[in-house]
Amino acid sequence: MTTKDHERVFGEVFRVLKENGLFKIWDVQLTRHESVDKPGFTVPVEVILPNIKISTCYGSYWPKESYDLDYYIEMVRSTGFTIAAKNQRNSSFSLFLRK
Repeated sequence: MTTKDHERVFGEVFRVLKENGLFKIWDVQLTRHESVDKPGFTVPVEVILPNIKISTCYGSYWPKESYDLDYYIEMVRSTGFTIAAKNQRNSSFSLFLRK
């Protein structure tokens, strides 16, 4: 997603979310990358649920902008959400945003 798309998504989620509701985000640290020899990347993902463990992979092209935890925190400040919890581990992070 582009920054404009993120702004629209955050605004729409804030609009439709019930008061005191949570918006949960998981993403990976993505830094701008212009190298031609590295068109994309993959990140292993492991989801652990009560009765199942799912191992998969998330991949994409390198973004034209950096999307990291600080980027999303700045987005939070401009939308009205408050940060209920945040967690960063290696190259991934999660945010729980409260309306």
